Amino acid sequence: MHKTRVLLARRMKICAPGYYCDTAGATSPKPCPTGTYNPNAGSISSEACVKCPVGWYKPSTGQSSCSSCTPGHYCDVVGDTSENSCPAGTYNSNGRSASSRACINCPLGSYNENIGQSSCNTCAPGHYCDTVGGISQSLYPTGTYNPNGDSISSQDCVKCPVGMYTQDDERSSCINCILGYYCDTIGAADAKPCPAGTFSPNIGSNSSQACIECPVGSYSENAGQSSCTTCMPGYFCDTVGATDPKPCSKGTYNPNMGSITSEACIKCPIGSYNENSGQSECKTCTLGHYCDEVAATSPKPSRIGAYNPYIGSGSSETCIVCPIGA
Repeated sequence: MHKTRVLLARRMKICAPGYYCDTAGATSPKPCPTGTYNPNAGSISSEACVKCPVGWYKPSTGQSSCSSCTPGHYCDVVGDTSENSCPAGTYNSNGRSASSRACINCPLGSYNENIGQSSCNTCAPGHYCDTVGGISQSLYPTGTYNPNGDSISSQDCVKCPVGMYTQDDERSSCINCILGYYCDTIGAADAKPCPAGTFSPNIGSNSSQACIECPVGSYSENAGQSSCTTCMPGYFCDTVGATDPKPCSKGTYNPNMGSITSEACIKCPIGSYNENSGQSECKTCTLGHYCDEVAATSPKPSRIGAYNPYIGSGSSETCIVCPIGA
């Protein structure tokens, strides 16, 4: 009999903390429900499960203790199963808070876009936060900047000086006017491009006078350029401030870059031609043809009954009469 009691005792388990066993012959313990806890072992009634006090919560069953409400949250109900988040625009740096009054509005110069925060975000440079309990920061107007954080007013910004402007969403500083552009007004929101036919090799230009006309031998077909394009072979640029190169005419060519006059266009010699304008070299007269004129725009075919086996022919005399039977 004694041995049997020992074996039975070994098989029985004491109800663990977080549980209770209120029936004889129980095969498993019953967990305390969510929002409650039980720190004691061997409990025999559900009354052993104690509701979590305010400032605490418990989302799961069978717990021996409650969880303290975390910073950025509050637990204002006895037996809370979850913590409540402080709303956007507020913060709570303390734990175990028992009331929504623990959520404090973000002061001027700060904001909170998310719920459940333990601190507020400092207003970033280039922005201002002018409302208590703000949920976002405001960007300073284009053409202005502010390098400081914690700004509380739209009046804290400074206009960009001439030669500078603001770009995109960056308002913490102004940037120098870029190459090919100029900024001639205070508080510029955009840089102005130098017109086609001009260029500006400098940054920080504060006047349209910084735009220099392209010299002869070069051109600029687009606005906002930092340099001019050298006139390419087959073309010439004979005017200051050119926006396009001028092509050498058909029957001529120009092998050089940077040409400043139409005299750079050379007539194709006898034995060659150019059917297109703007060429850097002439085409050699093809088989079966001859080119007997200077500045030819097309080759001449051999006469009927004759052929020409040579390339680069400069005379009709190179055409050979077909033999009898051919």
